[in-house]
Amino acid sequence: MKKFLIPLTIAALFFFVACGDSSKDVDDSDSTTDDDTAETADDTDTASDTTDTTSDTTDTTSDDTDTASDTTDTTSDDTDTDDTDTTDTASDDTDTDTADTTSDDTDTASDLDDEAIQDDPGYDETDITTVEETEGCVEINLSDFASFTSDIVALAEETDTESDPNTKELTVTISSTDETCIKLSGSYGGGVKFKNKKDVNVNLILDSVTITSETYPGYLKLNTSNEAFSADYAGNTYTVQLNGESTITGAANSESKKVLGCQANMTVVGSGSLTVNAKYKTGIAVDDVMTFKSGVINVNVERPSTMDWEEKGFGIKITNGFVMDNGKLSITARDEIDGFESRALKVDGQDCLLTCELEDTCTGSEVCDSTTGSLYGAGKGYVTINGGEIYIESDAKAISAGWDVDEDYTNNDSSDNPSPNMTVNGGKITIKTFGTPRDETTTKASLSPEGLEAKNALVINGGEIRIYSTDDAIQAGNHVEIAGGKIIAYVSQNDAVDSNGTMLLKGGILIAMGATAPEGGIDSDMNSNVTYEGGIMIGIGGSNNSPQTVSAGSFVTTSLSGSSSSQGGPGQGGGMGGGMGGGMGGESGSSYAGKTFALTATGSSDAIAAFKLPSDFAGGTSVIIMAPSLVKGTAYQFNADTTLTVAEGSELYDDILLNTEGTISGGTATSVTAGQASNQGGPGH
Repeated sequence: MKKFLIPLTIAALFFFVACGDSSKDVDDSDSTTDDDTAETADDTDTASDTTDTTSDTTDTTSDDTDTASDTTDTTSDDTDTDDTDTTDTASDDTDTDTADTTSDDTDTASDLDDEAIQDDPGYDETDITTVEETEGCVEINLSDFASFTSDIVALAEETDTESDPNTKELTVTISSTDETCIKLSGSYGGGVKFKNKKDVNVNLILDSVTITSETYPGYLKLNTSNEAFSADYAGNTYTVQLNGESTITGAANSESKKVLGCQANMTVVGSGSLTVNAKYKTGIAVDDVMTFKSGVINVNVERPSTMDWEEKGFGIKITNGFVMDNGKLSITARDEIDGFESRALKVDGQDCLLTCELEDTCTGSEVCDSTTGSLYGAGKGYVTINGGEIYIESDAKAISAGWDVDEDYTNNDSSDNPSPNMTVNGGKITIKTFGTPRDETTTKASLSPEGLEAKNALVINGGEIRIYSTDDAIQAGNHVEIAGGKIIAYVSQNDAVDSNGTMLLKGGILIAMGATAPEGGIDSDMNSNVTYEGGIMIGIGGSNNSPQTVSAGSFVTTSLSGSSSSQGGPGQGGGMGGGMGGGMGGESGSSYAGKTFALTATGSSDAIAAFKLPSDFAGGTSVIIMAPSLVKGTAYQFNADTTLTVAEGSELYDDILLNTEGTISGGTATSVTAGQASNQGGPGH
């Protein structure tokens, strides 16, 4: 299993912007029960909401409400209706880097080829340093704790109990009512569980800790308590500080379905690394909000295919929210369990949690109302990425804000609904998914191996994003907005960028490559409701929605062959207003793989925008290019199979060339005319 890695040479793809340009969904409906995130137990105390200042976008998909027992994880596993993509018509399921500075004929690696990603862990040993000793920390050596004494911490070990003959567990009980610091070191062959008062924050230093066992389940559980779990729980935080290299490995036949479980907010800091190996179900499960500020985390889902699986695995599963500020996160979820493939990172969202769910006594008649309340509060279920580096390989969905309004409690009260939104403000994200999209069958859960998914709104304001997926690379239930960043979305079997509602393109650089018709590069299902306000946007696929509204620049549509294509007439009866820009490129574009295409002014060799297709490209041939320098009604020249030459030292983003001058030579030129959305088909009559 690879640790954190950053692809140094990923794709044979580039996109050029001239300096003078003025600038279905298939659903992973996980119908499996899941006890990962909300792990509470007989006597357990879980943390609730806490104040959260990060963006709580409104998200609408329900992946699964997860409640579980803290000690033996036997409480209700919550149904994971993961990947239903609201109104997307494709059957999904439940649940570039070469610096080509002279010409375009340089051989580069295929986007979806593993060998194109160099096995660089993203850090070296010098990046993992020892932190300063924290004054007043209680130190526990897991390798030798027989003589341990403390006024505020007690240790108790149970091995092969009568009720569970296959258990070895060390319980760390914190009696202090003040914020407490624990420094954990050494190794332990079993499970380690922390108990504390419900309003106590804990700083936990993992100082080169190893928790693993071939005989007993290995796990680390945080924030369990003897006090009753209650709806008025104020919420506390475990700050996990990484020092040195730590590893936690779960057992395949384990009653503990998560390897690292936290029944509170969990914040990760430090300059060390933590590797979590999940062999049963979930690597990391957090009941409230997980915030990643620094350090390195590697999560590997390694479930053996020899077991009879009836539920999906997860790299990270969170109830309320995920915030990435910095650090490096790598998730590998490639266990290839046919029918129950694993997902990388999912935020469930939770609008209400009944006491009977915690006790596994619900009859089905209970409803959430003002008397029962919500243990996790309203308006959560979001993903916010502000910085850092994320690398994911998964068989199913990669990153999902997955609460679905269709799974809401029938209490006619939306005030406690989660917010399944995703916001990307910065950072570097690389995603590869591998599963084959499918609908649910009698023996298999549905599968939708999407890249970034938000059941409500997905907004990208910045960052460097590379997604190579089998299903939609970027997908939202209601709204997609791209306001900045540099994005490569390359999809083999579905749309590249897909909104089941509206789409706003206002800044940044996007090259979206989708499959053949009926799939496309840029797809908005709400009457083709695409608005263009700026940025360089290129869509390639079986079809592309052209914008209805244009407030800056314009767009052209054509095909890879350079032939003219239909823009779509007026929508009839509320039909596709705006039409399908670029027409229907139903044939495979494999004959164009590895070739370069550029848009120039008529008779000019200066490129306005250019792109080179990956060497394994087989998507659709319809093309749309939006740019702020284009003028409606003006003729331009689309150059197919051309050669692009750029100045030495040009600024590069993978195979995207930025803020430089480039010229073309050779190829086949076709005249195309820029047109505003009013020419592409208006609202339906």
